Amino acid sequence: MVIRVYFHILNGVLKTNKMIKEHYRPLPSSLTIRESRLSDKTGKRELGIFATQDIPEGVCLGITHYRMSEASAYDLIRTPLGGFINHSNTPNCKLLQDISKTPIEFQLHTLNDIKEGDEIVLKYTQYNPED
Repeated sequence: MVIRVYFHILNGVLKTNKMIKEHYRPLPSSLTIRESRLSDKTGKRELGIFATQDIPEGVCLGITHYRMSEASAYDLIRTPLGGFINHSNTPNCKLLQDISKTPIEFQLHTLNDIKEGDEIVLKYTQYNPED
């Protein structure tokens, strides 16, 4: 049985929520997917990840990708959390790799306090989204 620990905030208190395989949720309860402000820039309907509540600095929001092999930087499996994170030159989150696990986990961590309604954004480093 697979057990993952997710973090959420309840009444201003950081809690952990052990999620068992049979009760899988693609996103923690502190996040949701909705239309991004990028839609105004691109003219297309763009989706992003948004905070449903205030989230403090330093919180792990979950796993965005798994790297199946150390030999290849491109052998990645994206999770639902990783599929909707948009680029920003002023990110409020960063990715950290947990190389102690197999497969390697890319974990999304907050860089600063995030307010309810804010979009969760990263600074892409693998490629330039402007190209």
